[in-house]
Amino acid sequence: MTESTLGDISKVMKTGKTPPSKNQSYFEDDFNWYTPGDILYTKYIISSQRHVSNSAVEEGKASLYDENSLLITCIGNIGRVGISKEKCASNQQITAITPIDEVNVEYLYYWFIKNQNLLSDISNNAVVPILNNRTLKSVKFNYPPLETQKRIAQILDDAAALRDTTAQLLKEYDLLAQSIFLEMLATNETALINAKDSFKYSQGQQFSIDKQIKENIEGYTRFLRITDYTQGDDLRYVKTASEKALIKKSDIVLVRYGASAGFVGFGKEGILANNLFKISFKEFDFNNIFLLYTFKSERFQKFIDKEAFGAAMPALSFKSLDKFTFQAPTLELQNQFADKIALIEQQKALAKQELQESKDLFNCLLQKAFKGELV
Repeated sequence: MTESTLGDISKVMKTGKTPPSKNQSYFEDDFNWYTPGDILYTKYIISSQRHVSNSAVEEGKASLYDENSLLITCIGNIGRVGISKEKCASNQQITAITPIDEVNVEYLYYWFIKNQNLLSDISNNAVVPILNNRTLKSVKFNYPPLETQKRIAQILDDAAALRDTTAQLLKEYDLLAQSIFLEMLATNETALINAKDSFKYSQGQQFSIDKQIKENIEGYTRFLRITDYTQGDDLRYVKTASEKALIKKSDIVLVRYGASAGFVGFGKEGILANNLFKISFKEFDFNNIFLLYTFKSERFQKFIDKEAFGAAMPALSFKSLDKFTFQAPTLELQNQFADKIALIEQQKALAKQELQESKDLFNCLLQKAFKGELV
């Protein structure tokens, strides 16, 4: 194992630039020009939203990186990485590393995946975290022989491919469900439904942070916030609540405030926060699975874009929701649709279990790889 630093193993470590926007000739389509929004969760980055011209590079207004450069986000969300197989450029929030011949760029990529938290920890404590090149160069980087690096990268590639294939399967199940929903509406007679006539809404209740606890003790009830629906469970409990704020698993919950306004899902038993709505039927002539997909539909999302996203902070009100209209087939067809969705959900449950297992496998191999235990 060779002991080194990121500075020592870098042929080039260079931070990007933003050409002057007043000169539009600098933004022609000669080279991809990456920003942090282009670097997400894929190993290879192949296209950017914006581009820069050869003249921007020649005049020193943009920094050009070589093929097989590793691009790292170093401002804000620290440590996201991707490999560019072509010459490219970036803005000043991204630093590129071209490694020496003794270091495999794919191995380096996985090292950054493993050490993202380390990079975040050593960035400065400004309001917006920054990892400058001087600090980056000083980070210790130890590496085995080149052939060993390549074998490790290949093992991790295979594990990542298994994980990504399962994740893609989940997306395809969701697309299938949406396709069945749209086909049902397109091939059957439907009635135009006014939300104002059909639904009623209940707003949740707010509890200050000092009244929330993380233990499920007698007399307390689960407190459900936006993050419990959009990011995953973050268990909190509160002591009292109004009857209107109580929900059960079959209730439909809608995020009414903030960047996630319009997100919809089924309830989890507990008490809703006040930035969530519970949707109930005035008349029981809807299947709640059908209704869930109605609120997840492109039609409703377009409605949300119009009603909620004009303000600085998006928000939905009872009054705005009353304006929504949608197509509904007979209750019999809604029930048939729900039966099909139940079968898809069974397959999704299996796929989710497989996805978690493949994630666990990848993370286990990632840990072993940089402890010298993989090969």
